[in-house]
Amino acid sequence: MEAVIRVKVSHQAGIGHWVRQCHLAQGLARAGFRVTLFPDDYKHLTSAPDGVNLNPVTGHTEFLERLPAKVDLAILDIHDTTPEFISQIRQSARYVAGFEDLGPGRNHLDCLIDCNLPPESLNDVADSVEKLFGWRYCLLAPKYETLASTPRDFSRGIQSILVTMGGTDPNHLTPAVIAPLIEHFPDLKITVVSGPGFKSSPAMEALLGRQQVICKSQPKSLAPLFLQHDAVICAGGVSLHEALVAGTPSFVVPQMEHQKLLTLHFQGKGATRLVGQPGIVDVAALLSVMATSPERLNEMSTQGRQLIDGQGLERIVSFLADLTSS
Repeated sequence: MEAVIRVKVSHQAGIGHWVRQCHLAQGLARAGFRVTLFPDDYKHLTSAPDGVNLNPVTGHTEFLERLPAKVDLAILDIHDTTPEFISQIRQSARYVAGFEDLGPGRNHLDCLIDCNLPPESLNDVADSVEKLFGWRYCLLAPKYETLASTPRDFSRGIQSILVTMGGTDPNHLTPAVIAPLIEHFPDLKITVVSGPGFKSSPAMEALLGRQQVICKSQPKSLAPLFLQHDAVICAGGVSLHEALVAGTPSFVVPQMEHQKLLTLHFQGKGATRLVGQPGIVDVAALLSVMATSPERLNEMSTQGRQLIDGQGLERIVSFLADLTSS
């Protein structure tokens, strides 16, 4: 079986889509597919997984030019598609699947995968499209399947906090988050994650040089860091899903409007809390995080794990393998 994955990557869009499609590519490869990734040619692009081909492109036109004449499955993680674009891909692909596609092209897919849409949204998409909706289809690394059962202890409240604002932090939220925490909580242990597209500055370097701050540059995985900290401040993308599976209470300052909407869904379930608006830190709300009781931290941890179990990758790979073998 031959599969191609077209995925958007940029400083503004971040690298979350790229990371999750690398996980999917590995899963498909283990299931017997020959996989080629077609990401945007972003200068901070990380390497492809072992056993997966990498073919960066400058846009959709070049992707169509490089698309093999015959493939079994084309996967699109680029959001707003058009019917014309899907029709062009179908000239080569037997099946076309899309992730979180909000454009009119989604009604022409064989399968639409969107963990952020509740199952009751099924009627918004054409009947001919197979729909994998809901948090059961949250696509994370395989290690999160076992991470979901690791015991957590919040009896001492928040003694340490992880700050991860995405692979590129396009709104430079990291210094806006850690500066007030340093000022008001000198004994708090803070770990800051800097991704491949992270842009530093003298002011940022001064903050990272403080004794209570540890910087982790481009870690291979956030999984162990989630378990090592009592809470996380994140941007509401893939890292939020990962934090929920890890059982790490999460407090969100979104980079984008859609991340705010996602956070509000989880907040309504008692699993997380919004402490800012897109690109803006609510300092008062951020500082109040430190007063969260051990009981409330435990409730957030438990509720998050009930919503996302870490097995979405296995479900998606199984479905796509069955689809293409029919």
